[in-house]
Amino acid sequence: TTEMIQSLALGRAKKRLSEPFAETMVRYPNEQNLAAQLIGSVPAMMAESARRLTAMNRFDAIDINMGCPARTVVGSGNGSALLKTPERALEVMRAVREATDLPVQLKLRLGWDEEHIVAPELIRAAQALGFRSVTLHGRTRSQMYKGPVNTEAIRAICASAEIPVYANGGVTCAGDALRFLRETGASGVAIGRAALRQPWIFDDIRHLRMGEPVPERLAPERVGLLKKLAALACGHRPEKVAVSEMRKFALFWLPGLTGYGEVLAALNGITTLDGFNRLLEEMYEGWKQNEVMVEEYETEDAEVVVCAYGIVGRVAKDAVKQLRAEGIKAGLIRPITLFPFCTKSFEKLDYGKLKGILVAELSIPAQMIEDVELATKGRVPLESLTHSGGRFIITEEVYDRLKAMALGNTKEVK
Repeated sequence: TTEMIQSLALGRAKKRLSEPFAETMVRYPNEQNLAAQLIGSVPAMMAESARRLTAMNRFDAIDINMGCPARTVVGSGNGSALLKTPERALEVMRAVREATDLPVQLKLRLGWDEEHIVAPELIRAAQALGFRSVTLHGRTRSQMYKGPVNTEAIRAICASAEIPVYANGGVTCAGDALRFLRETGASGVAIGRAALRQPWIFDDIRHLRMGEPVPERLAPERVGLLKKLAALACGHRPEKVAVSEMRKFALFWLPGLTGYGEVLAALNGITTLDGFNRLLEEMYEGWKQNEVMVEEYETEDAEVVVCAYGIVGRVAKDAVKQLRAEGIKAGLIRPITLFPFCTKSFEKLDYGKLKGILVAELSIPAQMIEDVELATKGRVPLESLTHSGGRFIITEEVYDRLKAMALGNTKEVK
């Protein structure tokens, strides 16, 4: 879909649209299956916007967004705020459907909160109105993006729906997407935020569906994607603005490459596309094509190893150091970028000495567990630990579990 298009602005517009607003309705050459994503809560303005979008002859469908939980969107009564008033939501749906001959799609969440689950009702209404499909996020608005996705609720809705339902929410890697599809029985999986951090996630899914290993995304591909995106962005907005926005994507795509922090710092002083490309090319000379996206700490002679990502990976190192000081040979494998998981580090371990591996995280993606199991090939006991505590609590938990492994006093802790 496009960026969210504010229906009040488009429906009332009497003059030429401002460049930033018009940019939300851009269609790139050869772009396929592009839906115009509308937000709004006033049926008349939604209908007028749908008519104007249809008249542009630019889009393949109209997508009504009733799922966005952002405070700025909900505060004006749009997005998932409509889930509080299903009657108004239905009026909006009917108004858009009657205003266009393009296919209409609906995007929504399960409800506003657990006491107000309205998705089944609104999806039945979408079917009756002849909507083409629905994208359903498996959380309520009150959950925002936190907590578990309710796969059972999505599955029940999919089982009774007469139009395609695409499941959304909680997908962080290709393995998650395929698992989500199996667990929900949905027609497909919609991926949002994960695709910003891993634009290659769709290719990763293709590899997994074909029974192939997920390739590592190394420096040539990451740098190439950044340069391509920068060029596209500069073609549609002021160069200085477009280059500035590349900092976010550099932060997403470059971690794990030697000196990437220097690139991020240097980007603050760059305002031109030529300068951006020149910086990447200079840094690329120092990046090896087989750069490993993982930190290995004291793993050469380790008898117990913790595998941890993100904040847990940083603090788990303290536990490893403490155990080493006590004479216990602990080690750390910390993926700098989780997607895909680097299995080469596990191939280097001495399984003749190794007593166990602990996978620790605040919330462990199932793909991470599967990757570790695949890499270790069942040669060593594998345990998992999740914890929502602070830094010192996590460090203590990891310390206790690794020490128990080393001493042979393992126990299952959820």
